[in-house]
Amino acid sequence: MLYKFFSGSVVHDLFMKKQKELEPTAQCVELKKLSDTCWACQYTAIWAVKKTLPAILATLRDIIGLSNPHRRTEVRALSAIMDETFVVHLIIFEDVFRTTKFMSDQLQSATFDLEAADDLAQSVTTAISEKRTEDKWREIRNEAESLCVKAGIAPQTQRERRRAQTSRHLEGFVVEAPLERARLETDDLRTHSFYPVIDRLLMEMKRRFSTETNEVLRGTLVAQQFRPAQMQQRTEWIVGKSTIWLQAN
Repeated sequence: MLYKFFSGSVVHDLFMKKQKELEPTAQCVELKKLSDTCWACQYTAIWAVKKTLPAILATLRDIIGLSNPHRRTEVRALSAIMDETFVVHLIIFEDVFRTTKFMSDQLQSATFDLEAADDLAQSVTTAISEKRTEDKWREIRNEAESLCVKAGIAPQTQRERRRAQTSRHLEGFVVEAPLERARLETDDLRTHSFYPVIDRLLMEMKRRFSTETNEVLRGTLVAQQFRPAQMQQRTEWIVGKSTIWLQAN
């Protein structure tokens, strides 16, 4: 939704202008389309939003004053989701995907052998698991607060919330259940988002680079190290033993 909105010519030009105004010496960054499969592409898309968040919000504030009612509606929808919770999630995903992007880049190398890939996968898994600490959470919170200040995002305690209204078809009834999902406080995101994200990523890493898979890869590597003559001898020995076994049975 964000990428599609900022890909329009008018909005895109204003977005580039805002980046130059806020950081005159920095190179302008283009937003990236989010990929569902490639970890490196996912990181690039997340990093671009984090890097340009102040310019994104400055662009949205300027567009509010334009005469196009449809565009103003889109701006309000985007602005509504870019709160402190959004920024915390942005920091979390940028941090963990930065680690997996490094692994993805290394695995693309033509000179990277299977044994090195196995060692790298184990190192990355360890690095991700070590992020699951209170100190790391405080680091993410502090970075999110700094980005909120830079982007002009008010803390959740200062944001006025519209009171939930009862639907018309419920008027005249006693409503005992909540009308909307309770809003999570920033500290609640530690148990509802931060830890689950790390746990899910660790589970995915262990699934893709399991012990069984690594043993197969190492076996393949050993097989590749045999010289052709040795491989021929081993093949002849296996065929000979198989022939004797078949004749006996």
